[in-house]
Amino acid sequence: MSNPQEYALYQRAKQMGVSDSTAKDYIRTVIIQAQKIHSK
Repeated sequence: MSNPQEYALYQRAKQMGVSDSTAKDYIRTVIIQAQKIHSK
């Protein structure tokens, strides 16, 4: 976890009751989505 926002997403995913690997996949997806939005 490099930045606080990633950590916050990770914590939120964990609270939803998902596993570590699922949480990391979720974060990766969110980051990719955000990068697509920012690059426009």
